[in-house]
Amino acid sequence: MKTKKLYSDYPIPPGEYLKEVIEELEINTNELAKRMNSPISMLSAIFNGDQEITQNIALQLEKILGVPNHIWQGLESDYRITLMRQKEQLGKINYIQPPKFYSRLDHVSVWFITIKSNR
Repeated sequence: MKTKKLYSDYPIPPGEYLKEVIEELEINTNELAKRMNSPISMLSAIFNGDQEITQNIALQLEKILGVPNHIWQGLESDYRITLMRQKEQLGKINYIQPPKFYSRLDHVSVWFITIKSNR
């Protein structure tokens, strides 16, 4: 029996979760921006999903808020993938076929076999 994978079709920016965390910790946006040494506009962009949570930002959030960086990175990745799936469904993405490189790999494997057989 073949199982079908289900994906969320509603992209939730990781900034939504960030808002909840800072609210729970009773830290306001100004305080978080100050602790991160970043402009408030960057945090606003993260909240809206316009700014990615980079590895550097994820590490800062981990140190300040105690939420592990892999959680932030996972939320960011899921959000971006969901956006890509939406664009794909709307036909806004054109995929480029990767070049065929199998013939080069065949030569490489033959080359390795030749070297082994000469020893």
